[in-house]
Amino acid sequence: MKIRKATLKDVKEINKLIDNYSKKGLMLYRTCTEIERNIRDYFVSEYRNKVIGNCALRVWSKKSSEIYGLAVNSEYMNKGVGSRLIKECIKEAKKLGVESIFTLTFKGSLFEQFGFKKIKLRDLPKVVFTEKTVDVDKAYGMKLK
Repeated sequence: MKIRKATLKDVKEINKLIDNYSKKGLMLYRTCTEIERNIRDYFVSEYRNKVIGNCALRVWSKKSSEIYGLAVNSEYMNKGVGSRLIKECIKEAKKLGVESIFTLTFKGSLFEQFGFKKIKLRDLPKVVFTEKTVDVDKAYGMKLK
């Protein structure tokens, strides 16, 4: 299994993975057009030339970034795919010099393994609220600097 930056050829597979979770109400749906526009945010996990997981890092400002769009093919759940994708996003945020990172997730315990803690909504960049509805119980974050 390898982790790499996503390319436009990965858009349909990323969309398919996200769609599986969004249909269950576990993730926001992303259109192929939206994924294309933000392709530079995405990392994919690839196994035998097949995309088996994806995750994205959005930089909101020099102070804050967000991990979003974490989705793993059900056949590869609990095999470290999601963890490796999260690590790659954290590494990228540090490399970019972002001060903190957050996520909005139903899987808080997964992110807690990497040092994330529950945070208050006031700790999120205000611009986040223009894009999505935010549930206080789903916000996790950590300082990188």
